[in-house]
Amino acid sequence: MRQGELPGESVTQRELPGGSRTHGALLELRDVHAYYGDVECLHGIDLTVDQGEVVVVLGANGAGKTTLLRSICRLVRTKGDITFGGKQIGGKSTYDVVRRGVSMVPQGRGTLVDLSVDDNIRAGGYIRRDKEVEADVRYWYDVFPRLAERKSTSGGSLSGGEQQMLAIARALMSRPTLLLLDEPSLGLAPIVVRQLFDVLARVCAERSVAMVVVEQNAALALDMAQRGYVLEAGTVAVTGAADRLRNDESVRRAYLGY
Repeated sequence: MRQGELPGESVTQRELPGGSRTHGALLELRDVHAYYGDVECLHGIDLTVDQGEVVVVLGANGAGKTTLLRSICRLVRTKGDITFGGKQIGGKSTYDVVRRGVSMVPQGRGTLVDLSVDDNIRAGGYIRRDKEVEADVRYWYDVFPRLAERKSTSGGSLSGGEQQMLAIARALMSRPTLLLLDEPSLGLAPIVVRQLFDVLARVCAERSVAMVVVEQNAALALDMAQRGYVLEAGTVAVTGAADRLRNDESVRRAYLGY
C-alpha cells in the first residue's frame, strides 16, 4: 500500500460498482515535479485517471492543485513521467497536448469578452477539421439553453454562471477525452453550482469524457467523482475512492473542512 493511500484502494486499479473494471489508465503521472522558475511547487506526484473516470483533486489554497493541472497541460516546467493515452506528453507543447485530446477550463473561465457567445463556443473547435462542428454547437445549446438565448451577446456581458457554462462548452468543442476543470464552482450561487455539476455528470456519461476536477466544494465534488486525491504542500497526502474519502472522519477533519 502506498503512502497516504486508504486501505483497500489501489491508485492504478479500481473496482467499479457491479464488479466491472475500468478500461485502463488514460492519464498517468509518475514522480512529477513542477517548477515556477527555480521554485519547486510539486514534489513527486503520482496520479492516474482511467478512461471515462471523474477524479477530484482537493486541498487547501497553495497546496498545488492548479499547478497540477497546469503541469498536465504543459504550462509549467516539469520533471518526471506524464503519459496520456499510453504516450509521453512531458516534452510536448500545450498545443500538442490539446490536439491529443486534453482540454482545460481555467480558474476565472477565460471568456473571450469581446466575442459573442456563439463565437466563443466555435473558438473551442479551432483545431477540428471534421464536418460535425455545427452538430456540436447545437448540442451545447441544447445542454445550456441559456447560452442559446444569448448566443449573439458578448461573452463579457454574461453572468458568472453563464460564463462558466460557456467556458465548459468551449472547452468540450475540441472533443477531448480528458477535461481539466479548475474551481468550476468559484463565485457561483449554490443552485447554479448544483446545476453545473449535474451537467458535468451528464456530459461525462454521454460523451465518455474523463475529468480531473480541482474544487473547494469537497462534498459536492466527491459526490460526482469515483476517486479523489488530497494535496498538501505539493504532495499527495491521501488518495482513495470518493466514498471512502467522504466518509472517513479523520480525512474530513484534517483536509476537507466539513
